[in-house]
Amino acid sequence: MKEVNIPSYLYLPLKISTNSNILFHYTNIDAIFSIFKQEKLWFSKSDFLNDPSEIHYIQDVLNEVCDQLQLSMGAKEFKREISKLFSREHPLPKDVYILSLTDNSDSLTLWSNYSEFVGYNIGLNISSLISSLENQHISYNHGKVVYDRKNQKRIIEQELKIFYNYWSMIDSNQKLEQLQLLNALFNRMFIYSIFFKKSPFYQEEEYRVALLFDNVATNNNSNNHHKFPVCFRTFNEVLIPYIEVPILNNEGFLPIESITIGPKNTIDIATEGLKYFLKVKKYDFVDVQKSNIPLRY
Repeated sequence: MKEVNIPSYLYLPLKISTNSNILFHYTNIDAIFSIFKQEKLWFSKSDFLNDPSEIHYIQDVLNEVCDQLQLSMGAKEFKREISKLFSREHPLPKDVYILSLTDNSDSLTLWSNYSEFVGYNIGLNISSLISSLENQHISYNHGKVVYDRKNQKRIIEQELKIFYNYWSMIDSNQKLEQLQLLNALFNRMFIYSIFFKKSPFYQEEEYRVALLFDNVATNNNSNNHHKFPVCFRTFNEVLIPYIEVPILNNEGFLPIESITIGPKNTIDIATEGLKYFLKVKKYDFVDVQKSNIPLRY
């Protein structure tokens, strides 16, 4: 029986890095009010976002890459296992809650999608946000969403070649080793699944902060179940579950650096009302500005 030394990094959760500093969250006035009142940010459950293929979409990419991937003759079983990774019959190991951001501070599409052009966007310091999550020992990942199918396939192909290289070293009767390797592969693909979306959504230019909690149904003994009460908000006549997570910087404030008022919010007291609200909340250091998009109606 062969002894196969699989590098430890393959078993570690994949981290997606960023060079961005300030990211923007488009929302409405009710959410703004709640965020400052509670000093918490809202993370929505991934199953209830606007793309019904969330998370499971990656299985299509995996299948396509497997069909095109040129591996050795012994790859049949490996490919068969890949085809079952994200089967809808099997519960996912993590509950995922997502904060949707973007690096576009004044997007016509996002003003339309999230606030009917009259809402707000808040500019968040991503470094402070991530530091707050780490201080609370919350498992997370963050990065830009990948919409381009060719780019998605390129990423997956590179990963599968690495994993197949180690799979081919394992004897067919070493089932435990095979299972361990497949679990490591699944964990990496699961992270990618959070950041892969279909190309029609590209105008969202989304940057995600995803919180990862163990699913009670699949891992009841874990200490990584989330401790936050599940709340509900309404969007387009649908109830959306979310959690409120306290996010404060080292000075004890929300890591908000700016608020932009939507292009159709032309009420003369909108700006002054927001500034006064921030002053009362002791957030008068937050920069308030108007959208530069010239919309009449």
